[in-house]
Amino acid sequence: MSRLAAACLSLILANSAFGQGGESVCVKHIEVPEFGPLARAARLEGKVTVSLTIDADGKVIEAKGTGAPRVLCTQSEKNIRLWTFTKPTSAPSVQTIVYEYVLEGPPSEHYYSHATFDLPDHVTISSRIPKPDH
Repeated sequence: MSRLAAACLSLILANSAFGQGGESVCVKHIEVPEFGPLARAARLEGKVTVSLTIDADGKVIEAKGTGAPRVLCTQSEKNIRLWTFTKPTSAPSVQTIVYEYVLEGPPSEHYYSHATFDLPDHVTISSRIPKPDH
């Protein structure tokens, strides 16, 4: 993803609420997740529910993914640990987000990852094969 697109996405997300129930916190910084090559090669798909704990400074101090193959859970946990949030009014704050990994098209050595954010609590990461140049 280009730096400009990532910067625009960060600005949009900074103005969006995030969380489930209770207190919502806003995203200050997000890292765009990718469909890892190991998961793609193994043709793994699934939904990972990540429970994360945010400290008083808005940093993720704990993340636990469940519901999908371990490789996808680990990818999701590593990604969410790079995000930062506004300071919660009471800490620690527990939030939940779902990462959904989807493969599109037949197996290929050539692919790209695409992430779609449906805030407040859903990220879809797809692995797509680029369209041939004509």
